[in-house]
Amino acid sequence: SEVARDSRVCLIQLDENRGIIGGMRVCLENATGKYVIPLDADDLLFTDALQVCAQAIQEQGFPKFLYTDEDHYSNDKPRSPFQRPDWDPILNQSGSYIWHLCAFDREMALELGVYSDAGANYCHDWDTVFRFARAGVSPHHVPEIVYHWRTHAGSHTNRRERHPGSLQSQRHVLQTQI
Repeated sequence: SEVARDSRVCLIQLDENRGIIGGMRVCLENATGKYVIPLDADDLLFTDALQVCAQAIQEQGFPKFLYTDEDHYSNDKPRSPFQRPDWDPILNQSGSYIWHLCAFDREMALELGVYSDAGANYCHDWDTVFRFARAGVSPHHVPEIVYHWRTHAGSHTNRRERHPGSLQSQRHVLQTQI
């Protein structure tokens, strides 16, 4: 409620839980800016994350898609920095290496049907990258860590056993791509 008082924020409340991808789609459809930067509830942005992205967008000539580096955050400290390589379509085929923090063109995302396939629910980031790549976009890499992926006991990605929905989504996205 504190964030919703900011005039730049549009609080959307739904009558029913639409799941990850359904909620992301509602946000995408209601966004008004040129670019969208999707976040999970457990992401922690650096104070200059949006400024870094805005500067990179401008310096790189307004690309349709860009992505940054990351680290994990647990026990009140950062660890495991992931400095991603530049865009590689073969590497993307073999596994999802691009996820948060990304920025992409909102209108193009709507045209490409981003967040419209419930089968991609648990790996919507990978599905989004594939959609832009199939449209001929080469994502631009911003080689800077601008957010922490917060790990916690309740996270699906912080368990020994793989989440069945995640495996099913991975298979679905790969089958769609193939």
